[in-house]
Amino acid sequence: MQKDLNTYLVEMEKIMAERRSKLKSGPNVIQLRYLSQHISPAELAQLETETEALGLQLSAMDRSGIMQNSISSLSGDLVLMLTEPGITGILLSGLMTNGLYDGLKALIISFWSKVNGKQTVSQTARTIREHPASFNLSIKIDENRSVELKTENLDEKALGVALDKISDIVKDLGNQKNTLMLFDPLDIKWTQVMVDIDYLKQHQKLTREIPLEEYLEELRRKESGELK
Repeated sequence: MQKDLNTYLVEMEKIMAERRSKLKSGPNVIQLRYLSQHISPAELAQLETETEALGLQLSAMDRSGIMQNSISSLSGDLVLMLTEPGITGILLSGLMTNGLYDGLKALIISFWSKVNGKQTVSQTARTIREHPASFNLSIKIDENRSVELKTENLDEKALGVALDKISDIVKDLGNQKNTLMLFDPLDIKWTQVMVDIDYLKQHQKLTREIPLEEYLEELRRKESGELK
């Protein structure tokens, strides 16, 4: 059984490698990872048109049919990744009177609408479960810092407010390298998500929560032999 699972995982990695090889790159490219159960070919074509209207390109990869290593808060069913400085700078500037900002904000909301209110069936080697579809916005701030923004339980108006508050993140993050954040519509601010590391590693009952950056640093130290 274990051998069959390992063979399956190797085959899935080959499929993912082939899909990744078709991704675009460049200073005006936005990356999208999605599940085809949420976005049809026609909807994807429409999103590409909306992206091109801003002078940008969409590079999309379908993750459907790929078993995940775990079901966790570290990935969404639809993940929009802004990694190029010219694009992230529009959001992080906080210049809400800028026409480019308005266009990018509307584009992000358009992507979000594709999964809003939908359900997803997620499968790992151990579990299959249905849960609300999630949309995450991943932003590369600079070479050393990035942030993944979760938009759970937000309506369109609240999401718009959340996007307007993204520029505040840079001020609050300081030197933190990798951070997972959730928007609190009551306090109207982004707050750091504490990661359930035992769930991530063993799917066991919660015993300890730490910030994502500390968790990633712990993994790095273990891999390097610094931490036993």
